[in-house]
This record gives sequence, C-alpha cells and structure tokens, in this order.
Amino acid sequence: MTTEFSRTRAAVSWYRHQRFLFLLVVLLVAIALSPLFDNMKLLGMLSDVFLTLVFLGGLWAVSRQRAILLTGVVLALPMLVYTWSVHFIHLYWLTLIGRSCGILFLLLLVVSILKFIFQSRRVTLELIHAAVVVYLLIGLCWTFIYGLIEVMHPGSFSHANPSSSSFAFSYFSFVTLTTLGYGDISPVAQVARSSAILEAIIGQLYLTVLVARLVGMQIAQGDAGED
Repeated sequence: MTTEFSRTRAAVSWYRHQRFLFLLVVLLVAIALSPLFDNMKLLGMLSDVFLTLVFLGGLWAVSRQRAILLTGVVLALPMLVYTWSVHFIHLYWLTLIGRSCGILFLLLLVVSILKFIFQSRRVTLELIHAAVVVYLLIGLCWTFIYGLIEVMHPGSFSHANPSSSSFAFSYFSFVTLTTLGYGDISPVAQVARSSAILEAIIGQLYLTVLVARLVGMQIAQGDAGED
C-alpha cells in the first residue's frame, strides 16, 4: 500500500514538472506551423489547434495557483472563441475583445512564470524550460499587440493588414524581439513604432537579467556543494 502510494505520488510529481516542457514544445510547434499554413483556410485550423494547446498549456503551467488559474480561464475563453469563430464570422468587437483578452492572458502567464523563476533557488531543467517559455510568450504576446494595433489603426504596418493571417505579426514580433530587423515589415504609425521599441528593450533586458540570474544561481550551487 505504501509502495503504491509512493509511486502515485512520484507520478504526480513528474507530471507537474513537465508543465513547462509541454508548453515549450507546443509553442515551438505553433510558431513553426504558422508559415506553413498561411492563407490556407482548412489547414489553417490546424495552426489554431496548436494555439489552443498553447492556451491550455498555459493554464496547466499556472494551475498550482487557483486565483491565477481562474483569472486565466476567464481571459482565455474570449480569445479561444475569437480564434475559432473567425473562420465563420468577422465581428470587429469580437476581434477587439478576443485579442485584448489574449494579450492579458499572455501577460498573466509571463508574470506568473517569472515569479516561479525568481523564487527558485536551484538551476533545474524545469527552470530552464520556464525561462525559454517566457521568452517565447513575450514574442507571442506582441504578436497579439501588433495585430490589435493594426485592427484599430489600419495601415500601422507596411505590407500587413487586419484581414491577413497573424503570421505576419508573429514574424515581425520575433524579428523585433531578437533585434534582427530585416525591414521587410516595418511599423508606420507612432503607436506601432513605440510598441516595437518596447518589445526590443524588454527582449534584451530579459536575456541580460536572466543570464545573470542563472549564472549567479549556478555559482551559489557550486559554492554550497563545496561546503
């Protein structure tokens, strides 16, 4: 009886520690599939399946905190309704609500996971997964921000329009986050330019602070091991 209980407890613990790995894999697949199914209505739904899994994986990642989980559910539902209804109907107000809730949901995930990262005292594989997930979530969050800006102020970006798929904004977001700056898609409106500057700054600051944090923790672990 005790052995069975121990195995069950170990299985539950292993399951919980895979939450960031699952979210990381789904995020990478979603990003990789977006350009493959761009402007293909039926296959484009497959991309939405992975986007839905990103939201579900995000809820799993914060499931240990009930208040945050409930808030996440409230924010995720409008975004998921918009994601799937856009294949059949196009409503301006639903787009605004859906994308706005998506932004708030992703920001909630980023803050919650950052709290986990900076409260950790040891460098573990789970911590590394969480750190990479936050970086990708920042890029995804700005994908929604750029899409929302373009819907509210058409023509805010060159070579992009609100009726196009979100891949153009995803591409621009991650190019900006990594400061590659190819220039094939450019912000035109002031609000778009300000958002791009903010994303680039946050991306660089995050990497700098994160690396410093992980190196410091690793050194502390080494010193503790020697003692």
